[in-house]
Amino acid sequence: SQPIKKLLYGVSRIESGDLNFKINMKQKDEFGFLAQNFDEMTGHLGRKTKDLQNAITDLKAKSNSLMQEKSRLQSILDATGDGILMQGSDGKVTVMNKNIVNFFGEQTSKIAASNDDSFQSILVQQFGVENTHEIFARAAENKTINQIITIENPYKIIFVLSLPIKAGDSGLQIGRAWFFRDMTKEKDLEKTRDKFISVASHKLRTPLTNIRWGAEFLKEEESQNLDEKKKKFIDIIYDNTLRLTSLVNILLNASSIINDKVLLKKDKFLIDQIIKDIIQRYGSSIESKKIELKAPDLTNCNLEVELDKSKIDQVLQAVFENAVNYSNKEGIIMVDIKKEGEFIEVQIADNGIGISERDKSKIFTKFFRSEKAQLMDTEGSGLSLYLCKVIVESSGGKIWFESTEDKGSTFNIQLPLNHESEFQ
Repeated sequence: SQPIKKLLYGVSRIESGDLNFKINMKQKDEFGFLAQNFDEMTGHLGRKTKDLQNAITDLKAKSNSLMQEKSRLQSILDATGDGILMQGSDGKVTVMNKNIVNFFGEQTSKIAASNDDSFQSILVQQFGVENTHEIFARAAENKTINQIITIENPYKIIFVLSLPIKAGDSGLQIGRAWFFRDMTKEKDLEKTRDKFISVASHKLRTPLTNIRWGAEFLKEEESQNLDEKKKKFIDIIYDNTLRLTSLVNILLNASSIINDKVLLKKDKFLIDQIIKDIIQRYGSSIESKKIELKAPDLTNCNLEVELDKSKIDQVLQAVFENAVNYSNKEGIIMVDIKKEGEFIEVQIADNGIGISERDKSKIFTKFFRSEKAQLMDTEGSGLSLYLCKVIVESSGGKIWFESTEDKGSTFNIQLPLNHESEFQ
């Protein structure tokens, strides 16, 4: 019975958690074999327990680090002025910052427990069905949402950005991030600024028109009686009046743009006649820089379109003016116009300073001017090409360019013969 008692004692020690205890029975019989197996088992359990304890220690350290990182991230999210929240793949909100309350008010407490359907319901309650229709449509297609929402009561303008969160290279969507920004004050300031620009520009327009008419009269009617010096000063007055008028028109149109769209009207006119007029307007500048102009015979083209005449004039003038301003002395400007199906295509090319690769993506953005352009023409506004793009696209056309630095640029403008604009 002594070996049995020893085995039972050893089992009780192991059961109490003493995995370092060894039974150590020396006999070679079944009791010794069983004791040896118990000792090996406790040794194996001891090692596994130690490994498990080390793993638990590491896990606690990582958990503490993760909690600290989560706390730091939450502090960063709370410090931003935007409302931010994130959904998991099941649609449940996993993260949100304290600024969400500024956008959802009393509904904020419901967001934390919401699923995808209830979250959409909360969005509808806050922003209205019409405002959220496009949001839900794009979210259902796993697309990025970029939308400005106007709420009437209480009056607010909210910018909503939402994009899918994907897992690494797999491309599997694992959730969606939402960002809400209150742009009410910003938009109100923009309206005030645009109103001031509009009023100031209208006040400048009348005297500039009178000056231009006077300069045109002197150029055409009195040129035979003026000496070369006086003719030169009249040309300077005329050219600078054109530049100021162009700038005023740019400012007026910039103040009328809403969400990259511009209000249009419809006129029936000959686009080839506009090009002839523009070439004539810049005759003295072309002559003073000794630019070689290559243009088709526009005498009997009769390319009639139904678009906004003043806006199309502004587009073509801006592109042609850039070709003149950024051409070197004794450079070449080529103008081409042709009808392609239901479209008119105008091409204006020069061999001037061109556009660098790093600047190409910014050419049609607001207030952008390259360093070379600023050195060559210090008076540009950085708005003309932005306006060209808005006007052309609002008219149902498109504008694009090809350019090589120090070798020149070619701008292409494609316009429909007739466009029913939604902004008329």
